Amino acid sequence: MHVAAGRSSVFTGLDWHSIRAHYDHRVSVSKNLRKLYNRAGVHDFAQLAVGNGDDAGNYSAAEHHLAPRILANLNAERRIFDLAGEFIRMKDAAAVSAVIRRAGLNYLGIGVGSELSCMVNPDVCWVCNVRTIWTHIAWESGTANAEDALKLFREGDAASEMAYVDWAEEYHPLLGYSLIHIAKDAERYCIKAGVTPGTVTFLWADAIAGHAYGKYHD
Repeated sequence: MHVAAGRSSVFTGLDWHSIRAHYDHRVSVSKNLRKLYNRAGVHDFAQLAVGNGDDAGNYSAAEHHLAPRILANLNAERRIFDLAGEFIRMKDAAAVSAVIRRAGLNYLGIGVGSELSCMVNPDVCWVCNVRTIWTHIAWESGTANAEDALKLFREGDAASEMAYVDWAEEYHPLLGYSLIHIAKDAERYCIKAGVTPGTVTFLWADAIAGHAYGKYHD
């Protein structure tokens, strides 16, 4: 089976207790975002949605210090709130990229936007960023191939925001399938470590991806 070479290299040596703690915090923040949205707390919602006050609100924004740039958009908080509403109403994630583009918020691209979609609607939407893409490739064909793909991207026009957007949007449709199966395949490793797997699949898979990528790069 073509995925066998990738799977063991993705999961071996991960700290499942840390992954579970990461996941639990993300679930808590996700629930808080939904509460803020339901209360129409536009300011507090938008701030947390771009990682202000808690990086777990949006690691993609926090890691690259994008919150001030995103919030500098005209009427940014309301537009972030309205964008989240579109994600919440989604029944499938096929339109995530198009909705992000239509929102037209500078610096809120596929990485930050898909993470927002997952945080407010984690049963339907998934995170598409360097960490999940790398893990997707590693799961399919091994970490060496994931490293090669990352190297090729970074040796290209990696300084261009559009280069990243195009690269990530290419992978977004593929991640729904792979992240579901990454979460499932990880169960035996997790249980062997004495840790209960997460039940919110896309947040659980994202936590795994973050730590798998971090094992090689942080």
